[in-house]
Amino acid sequence: MAVTQKKRPAAAHLRVNGVAPGTAGPPGVTLVGSCKLPGLAGTSKLYESYDAYLRPFALLGFAASNQYTVVLESVSDEHRGVGPEQFDAWLGMWDQSIGALSAKVELGAAAVTLDAVVIDGGEAVEAIPRWAAETGAFDWLFAGREPEETGRIPLRLRARIALTFSAPGGRARGRGNAEEMATEIGRRLPGLSAGLQLTENGPARPLNAEELAEAVRVAYDPSIAGLLAQARREGGSGIRWEQAGPVDSSSEWDHYRHDGAYSVTWAMSRVSGGDFFPSVLSRWLIPDEEIIEKRATLLYGPPAPEPAPEPDDDGGAGRGLRRVRRPATGPNPWLSDEPRITRYGILATATVGSLESLPATRYVVDELGPRERVLLRRVYGSQASAFVAALPLGVVAPDRLTLPQVNRPATAKRRRRGGS
Repeated sequence: MAVTQKKRPAAAHLRVNGVAPGTAGPPGVTLVGSCKLPGLAGTSKLYESYDAYLRPFALLGFAASNQYTVVLESVSDEHRGVGPEQFDAWLGMWDQSIGALSAKVELGAAAVTLDAVVIDGGEAVEAIPRWAAETGAFDWLFAGREPEETGRIPLRLRARIALTFSAPGGRARGRGNAEEMATEIGRRLPGLSAGLQLTENGPARPLNAEELAEAVRVAYDPSIAGLLAQARREGGSGIRWEQAGPVDSSSEWDHYRHDGAYSVTWAMSRVSGGDFFPSVLSRWLIPDEEIIEKRATLLYGPPAPEPAPEPDDDGGAGRGLRRVRRPATGPNPWLSDEPRITRYGILATATVGSLESLPATRYVVDELGPRERVLLRRVYGSQASAFVAALPLGVVAPDRLTLPQVNRPATAKRRRRGGS
């Protein structure tokens, strides 16, 4: 059978949906009507291009770190129970697929954001209706069993996989670099999405620019979830990237306020004593009547570096010399056939609609087991950064940290010497 190559349409040229800096909204000092993303994502630019299958996909660029992110989405089958065993299987699949992918392409980081959505008229509505939570009509989804009645609320588990690529060369070149990355990622995207899915119905699909802007807008203002679903059925919401952020936000010591909602984020690192992520996910994502939205984000990044060499303890004969210990034998993660990134942590966010409802977020953690409650730590003092890092944007927080002034001379000296 002959295979013909489809030409990209003339309108397939990279389209910029930019972002403007400054205070959000008409009362602020930015472009009139703009509500830019705050904090770690404040300098991001959103582009749109087409992949090899002529599907539009969003490309989020971070000029400061010279990184570009594409977001894929997969939704689980309807009426399928999800317990710790299923989460464990999915985690193994994502670990293997993302690890194998990082060994072949310049994948700098990845994140898998999970949440539960109601399917209304074929569209996903992010906010769980309060009446549905009160009836407990979808508790079966996370109980590992089929529903007794097929007419229950069609709740599904949604995964958004953010793949962050590092552009070649150490210097960002703005739009020109974005166009090159869009071409390269678009060529590989069908293959990248083949192994990242929650269902047997097909591979994950890329989000386009409008869909990614909608996802961020709902995270900051969950009250518009239903309106967005209605707008999509009527032809689209028309939300652009400069309208996706909050009108106002404030980071407090133990929570984050954004528009009319309040969020709390916890973090957990993967420990050698066991992998508690499946049990945390299976309990965390169960909808709650007082929680507007709950999501959990799995973080993937480079393996931890080898510990620093220890001083030689030869009684002073080798003073000033340091003995470098030979690392344990094993696969080198930086070889071409080994994964360059691995799963190392999880961020869990709970959002409520009022300050009075904030205590309900603590009750969510109390529902976890004792070991999970010990390992899951509230991100005190960095709630705004943790909130953004938990969104499906591929924000790599360590790459966006500002180095303290006291450390800059030493770091510059090491770079001049060719050190790291």
